[in-house]
Amino acid sequence: MKKVSKVSLAIAVSAIAMGASSALAQDAPAVAQVPAGDASETAEGDQSEGDIVVTGVRRSLSDAIELKRQAPNFVDAISAQDIGKLPDTNIAESVQRITGVQVNRDAGEGRGVNVRGLNANTLINGRVAASTGQLGQVTRDFDFRSLAADFFQTVEVSKSPTASLPEGALGGTINLITRKPLDFRDPILSLGLEGTYASLAREFDPRASLFVTDRLLGESVGFALSLSYARRRLRQDSFFNNGGLAIGTAAADTGFDFDQDGVANNFLRPNDFRFVTQNDTRTRYGADLTLQWRPSDKLDIRLDGTATRFENVIRDNVFRTLAGVGSTGGVTNVLNPVISSNGILTSGTFTGQNAQPDGRYQPDISTTVTGGLNATWTSGAWKVEGDISYSKATSEFESFFLRFQSLASIPVNVTYQSNGNAAPPNLILTDGQGQSLDLLRP
Repeated sequence: MKKVSKVSLAIAVSAIAMGASSALAQDAPAVAQVPAGDASETAEGDQSEGDIVVTGVRRSLSDAIELKRQAPNFVDAISAQDIGKLPDTNIAESVQRITGVQVNRDAGEGRGVNVRGLNANTLINGRVAASTGQLGQVTRDFDFRSLAADFFQTVEVSKSPTASLPEGALGGTINLITRKPLDFRDPILSLGLEGTYASLAREFDPRASLFVTDRLLGESVGFALSLSYARRRLRQDSFFNNGGLAIGTAAADTGFDFDQDGVANNFLRPNDFRFVTQNDTRTRYGADLTLQWRPSDKLDIRLDGTATRFENVIRDNVFRTLAGVGSTGGVTNVLNPVISSNGILTSGTFTGQNAQPDGRYQPDISTTVTGGLNATWTSGAWKVEGDISYSKATSEFESFFLRFQSLASIPVNVTYQSNGNAAPPNLILTDGQGQSLDLLRP
């Protein structure tokens, strides 16, 4: 078992003078964004006679464009309405919709994200999020499979650095911003349920999410809670010739001298056939909690945290044969060989072979906990912000292997029939008496 743990702790305090006439005003003014779920309420409160108010998806697109216009650097963004309307399995599927962002996939699911082909820093609410990489290997790449898209209100991708961003990003910085309770005027309770049927795995995969927010204590205090659960079962069937093509020697003339020994009795044969069925069970649990207190128009205090757990249990069934084809007196043990015009064996019966069925069980469990306390005081042209954060990621990976192998005293005959490039070849296993072998009943 391999266990990896990474911890990140950061404390930051900044004082910024804001104003059009100040030479130190490098930060763009904040863009007032209204969450998609509250857009209709804002429209009703702000609309006056004769005004045209845009809500819903168009409002979210307008907010994203405004954020890009006001930013001091190159920034692209998508809002909660965009994310909420997409059937994304995780936040990486949502981020890929931004220009210049590429997603690395694992079994069709987004896992890592690059910006303009290079690694990117990943922040949650402006704070560096720790990650363990993949399969227990410590890397700087964040594993997005553990983060549900339901948690986040805005995704910002900064393609050029600023002094306020953490260092180390080659391609850019991705900032995932969760919902803030005081951005909503009314209490909200949202429950989402959906399911997907996987025809190859023959399993039904559920997905559920819960979001609740409300204001307390004279509406100066608010809380927002998000919960997420998803399970996905995958099946992948594959076949490959792990040993490539090897040179075989026939008892008769074949017209090919691949080993250049002066005798044209060679052919190219398959070596180390493997048939693999991989079954993955991926389960994601997540929770996000935000407490916000705004005692005055000048002071805003926010405490937030996100916790996720991602379990990926891999079960492999592997069958292996023709690994190191035997020979007698320098002649490959193959009966009735049929050789194509380019010297490749298309069918034949290999004698004296081994059959190796095995099973592999590999649980890969990763957890991520991140959170922090932020306080912002604004007065006139001055803004003072303090932030303390904590992030920890752990990963546990185990691999169990069980193999069965036929006895040398009971050789296996393997009849091979090529189907070209369209499908895997046909293999028939028999014993020395020509009887079919049942690998499950030795």
